[in-house]
Amino acid sequence: MVRAFEGDGDVVDCEGATPCPLNSACRLRGALRRAQEAFFTSLDPVTVRDIVAEPTAALLLGISRGS
Repeated sequence: MVRAFEGDGDVVDCEGATPCPLNSACRLRGALRRAQEAFFTSLDPVTVRDIVAEPTAALLLGISRGS
């Protein structure tokens, strides 16, 4: 689900209106892509059900009721 919301875009925009001068020799971009993939991979097995399991569900319902 996180992949769907976040999309496949880069963590940083190296090609923006003012392209990064290090663009052709950057090592950070690859490291950030690997880190992003590791982040997504760690969240792949997590479901919405996992996130709202008790005791979280009751707390969320309390928040939505203004308690």
